[in-house]
Amino acid sequence: MTMSLILFRHGKSDRTIDYDTDMDRPLNRRGRDSAVLMGQFLADIDQVPDLALTSPARRAVDTLDLARRAGDWDCPVEVAGRLYGHGPAEAVQLFRTAIPSTAEVVVAVGHEPTWSELVEILTGATVRFPTAAMVNIEIEADGWGSLAAATGRLRWLMPSRAMAKLAGRSWTDR
Repeated sequence: MTMSLILFRHGKSDRTIDYDTDMDRPLNRRGRDSAVLMGQFLADIDQVPDLALTSPARRAVDTLDLARRAGDWDCPVEVAGRLYGHGPAEAVQLFRTAIPSTAEVVVAVGHEPTWSELVEILTGATVRFPTAAMVNIEIEADGWGSLAAATGRLRWLMPSRAMAKLAGRSWTDR
């Protein structure tokens, strides 16, 4: 079975406003714009997910919500506490147990350094994972339950800044 795991780092957050905890940190304007752009990108390349998982951090939940609406994704969403403050081993365990066998394309919204470490574990590739970037990992396995190290192949990495340039947009940090 061929499955696609799309790791999506949350959009750029706003560190200039008051928030109670790191979990409450919101997106800034560029973060919101890039989430919309990346959601449209997945729809444009016919990679609309069958399931979306997200960290409970506000910036991750908002990134997913904006991307879903922009790309018109009609998929279930699960907020997964194990995608915040935990490492790649915990993410792999979550994916093994929480993703149904019927899901072929899964998007997971999370954080660094977990995402770049997970890419390396699953594919052997070392990547730089800026905010709002997406990585598509193709996995050949007998279902999500057999997800393991070195079972994936890096298909593509799309930074939101590159997507913005392709879409004819330009933005500065705002």
